[in-house]
Amino acid sequence: MKYTWTWALLALFTFITTVPIIGQKIVPAQRIWDKAPHCAFTDLLYYKNAFYCCFRESNRHVPNRWADNGKIRVLKSKDGKEWQPFALVELPGVDLRDPKISVTPDNKLMLTMGGSIYIMDKLKGGRTHIAFYNKEQNAFSKPVPIELPAEIATGMDWLWKVTWHKKDAYGLMYQAEKGTGKRIVLLVSSKDGIHYNLVSRIPITQNFPNEGAIQFDKKGNMKIIVRCEDNKAGGFYGESSYPYTEWKGYDVGKRLGGPNILITPDGRTLVATRAFDSKGTYTALMELDSNYKLQEVCRFPSGGDCSYPGLVYQNGKLYISYYSGHEKGNAIYFAQIDYDQLFPNP
Repeated sequence: MKYTWTWALLALFTFITTVPIIGQKIVPAQRIWDKAPHCAFTDLLYYKNAFYCCFRESNRHVPNRWADNGKIRVLKSKDGKEWQPFALVELPGVDLRDPKISVTPDNKLMLTMGGSIYIMDKLKGGRTHIAFYNKEQNAFSKPVPIELPAEIATGMDWLWKVTWHKKDAYGLMYQAEKGTGKRIVLLVSSKDGIHYNLVSRIPITQNFPNEGAIQFDKKGNMKIIVRCEDNKAGGFYGESSYPYTEWKGYDVGKRLGGPNILITPDGRTLVATRAFDSKGTYTALMELDSNYKLQEVCRFPSGGDCSYPGLVYQNGKLYISYYSGHEKGNAIYFAQIDYDQLFPNP
């Protein structure tokens, strides 16, 4: 096992799971996987007393030959310290990437992942794919593409991350609008995780919206965070109540990359994301303030090609998975933080 520490003083310790972070900016992280040249794009789930971390493995970020096509690796850990391979998902001729993991209402593990077709590093097509874990076979099913109504399907539709609420799966899907080519984000829902229908169009005014994540508060209100490639504006935060057709939207004031969102038991809205400063990029945890602006809470050892975090709250701790290229090669990292140390009770 390898560990990344922020200060030389921490190198004196052989193992640290959490450290007091009041007054600190950087939280230690554990390097949990580096068995492929390019490991990236994580998600994290706590299910039946174990952590599941999924990510893409490949030779490179963008394929230029079939051998470079991504596979989806899933790791499992009972304690967040020792990690073991759990599953490997691949589809011949298809670059699988940006996996997300969830649990269906009938208690099955489900993977959502992009399925892209590249020819000599040029993207020629792509559809989101789904796979379900089969206990008897001890493996995930062969990935199959999601199904969309003809009126919204374009052939290049990316359902980024699925969140189950009650008996429905909800996700933010980005695409180029028919007729205009403008990048838009749609809220879609499904009963089975495969067949999706339109719920509403997200009223995003920033340019080039894309990757987005969903969470629900205790009252069933939906809260979303969306990356926008707009040099003059930040990412998008939105709120809606059932049936999720009317929206309030805000510019969060910061540029995002691969953002994830979490509503904590005490009502805080946290966002883990790629962040940017004068020195470059890094992975950070932020909190949405009362003015709907993101404020940095802490950051993790990272740099360059990085972020795409998974985010879990469990038993008074926050757990974060992410990838980074700040050490040799792109690797997968895991950090845990005592919630009360992050947000002390007044």
